[in-house]
Amino acid sequence: MFGGIFEAIKNKINAEAEAIKKAAAEAAAKTAAETAAIQSSTKMKEEADTLAREVIKTRNRIRAIVGGATFLFLIGDYIYHDSETFIKWNMKRHIRMGSSVVNPSPSSTPEFAFPRTGTRQLPSLTNLPVILVGPSGCGKSTVLTDLALELKSKKIPVVHINFRKLDLNKDQQGSKPEVDKSKVDDKEAPRLGGDVLLSNLAKLLCDRINFPYRRSILAQLMPVASFDMFGVRLSFKDLPRELSVADKALELLFECCFEIAKEGPTPVLLFDEVYDMIRDKSLEKAGGDYLFRSLGELLCTTCVDNHYVKVRAVAASSSYHAVTQFKVRTRLKDDKLDVFRLLDIEPELIIARLVERGYTESEAAKILDVVGPRLRKLEGPLKGDPRPELQSWIEKQMEAAKDSFRLTFKPLDQKQRRQLISLFEILEKEGSVRYPGEFEQLIDELDLSRILYISNKGIIFQSRLHENYWAQNRDSLKEIYGQ
Repeated sequence: MFGGIFEAIKNKINAEAEAIKKAAAEAAAKTAAETAAIQSSTKMKEEADTLAREVIKTRNRIRAIVGGATFLFLIGDYIYHDSETFIKWNMKRHIRMGSSVVNPSPSSTPEFAFPRTGTRQLPSLTNLPVILVGPSGCGKSTVLTDLALELKSKKIPVVHINFRKLDLNKDQQGSKPEVDKSKVDDKEAPRLGGDVLLSNLAKLLCDRINFPYRRSILAQLMPVASFDMFGVRLSFKDLPRELSVADKALELLFECCFEIAKEGPTPVLLFDEVYDMIRDKSLEKAGGDYLFRSLGELLCTTCVDNHYVKVRAVAASSSYHAVTQFKVRTRLKDDKLDVFRLLDIEPELIIARLVERGYTESEAAKILDVVGPRLRKLEGPLKGDPRPELQSWIEKQMEAAKDSFRLTFKPLDQKQRRQLISLFEILEKEGSVRYPGEFEQLIDELDLSRILYISNKGIIFQSRLHENYWAQNRDSLKEIYGQ
C-alpha cells in the first residue's frame, strides 16, 4: 500500500518539477526575447541617433554652402550694381572697346554709297560740342554711324547712343498703355504715359553704356547712406527712381570719358536724336526736360569749360529747335557750340543712281517730284529687292503722308487745328515761316515733327512729300479739320 502512495507522490513531484522546469524555460525564453528586443531597440535607437546626427551635419553643410553662395552672390551683386569703382572700371572698358558701336545690318545699309562732299561730309570734331541738324530721314543717323565706325577702326574710344530707338508710341511690350482719364486728374494724365517713356529711356541709356539699371539687393534692403564696401557706393540725387538712374548714368559717362582722356586718346560721344527727350510733352514733364538740361550742362562742363582735357561730342537732331532749346535751357550758347547742317543729296546724283537701278530718267524725275531727295523716303527705289513698281510706290508714299497728317491733327483741339491749317497755307505760298514768330507757341506746345521741320531759316515742310500731299488734299483737309 505504501509503495503505491510513494509512487503517486513521486509522480506528482516529477510532474511539478517538469512544470517548474517548463515554466523556467519559458521564463528564460521570454527573458531572452525581451533582452534581445531591448538590445535591438537600443541598436535601432543608436542607428537612428547616428542617422539624425548625419542629417543634421548634412543640413548644416547645405546651409553653409547656400549661405556662402548667397553671401558671395549678394557681394557680387552689390559690386556690379552699386560699387562706383567697379562700375566706372567696367564702363571705361566698354568705352575703350567701342562696344556701343554696332555695325549696320546689310538690310539697313544703302545699296549705293553716295560721295561725301560739302554738307554731306562727316562733321569735324572740334573742341566745342557739335549739334548735327537736318530734316528727318536726310541721313543723320547714317553719318553718325559712319563716324562711329571710323573712330572705332582708329582705336579711338567712342560711345554711340541712338535715342531714335526710343519709340515714343510703344512701351517695352510693344504698345502704349491706355489710361482711363476719367479716374485721374487731367493735370496728371500726361505724366502716366511719360513715366513709361522715361523708363524706356533710362533702360536704353543704361544698356548702351553698360551702366546697371537696377540697384543691388543689399542697397534695396539697407538703404543707408554710410553703407559702403568694395569702393565708393553710388550716390543718387533725390529724384524719381527712373530719372535718378538715367541722370547718374549720364554723369558717370562723362566722368569716365574725362578720365580716359587724361590717359590716352580723347573719347568721342555721339548722341542721335537728342531732341526726342523733350519732343514728347509727357516724356518732357516726366523727366525728359531734366535729362536734356543735364546733358547740356555736362556737354558744357566737360567739352567746353575744362581747358586742359576735353571730351568731344556730336549731338544730332531732326529739328533746329534742339539748338534753340540748348541755348535757352542750358549754358550752351552760341560761343559754346558748333552747328553742322546736313542737307539732302544733290538730285542729280539720286537720278543717276535710280537710272542705274533700272528706272527711266522720267520715272526717276517723277520719284524726286513726289518725295524729293530724302534718303529715307527713297529706300525702296534705291535698295529695294525687288525694286518697287513706280505707281504702287507713289500710292504707298501718299498713304504714309496721309497717316502723318491724320496723326498730327488727331490730338489737337479745334483752335490748334485752325492755326495749323493757317500755317500750312502760308508755307504753301511763301515756302517758309519765320521762327520764332506768329506760330511760336503752337510749335513749342505741340509735336508737329511728322510734318514740319524747324530749320535755322524758320519752319518748313518736313519733306516734299508732305508739301505735295497738302497741295493735293488741301480742300479735303480743311473740310475735315478746319471746321
